[in-house]
Amino acid sequence: MSIEPLSKREQDVVKLLLEGKSNKLIASALHVTLSTVEFHLKNIYAKYQVNSRMELVLKLRESTVAEIEEPTENRARLKFLWRNWVTSLREAVSIIGKELKMNNISNVDASNPMTFF
Repeated sequence: MSIEPLSKREQDVVKLLLEGKSNKLIASALHVTLSTVEFHLKNIYAKYQVNSRMELVLKLRESTVAEIEEPTENRARLKFLWRNWVTSLREAVSIIGKELKMNNISNVDASNPMTFF
């Protein structure tokens, strides 16, 4: 599959998109309107044959397109941020689970014992 090359402006949009910027932030960074960003994204989606931002990101992450390749230090930083986010999420889920168990234990009515099979 041959992908049509991206214009310079489309490359700018993709770069900011891969940094996690919203369409509004991309428009602000490039000093263009929101509809201009949406226009570029529509063309980018067509060139990469995807239907959504997520599909585009996944396709770009696994491709070897040189013009959007991130510097090594950015990749390392993203991995570090991802690991921290995952760790924080796991800790939050663990804390919530413990609190729910404690609430269930404290809400047990001693006058109405339950039998579990």
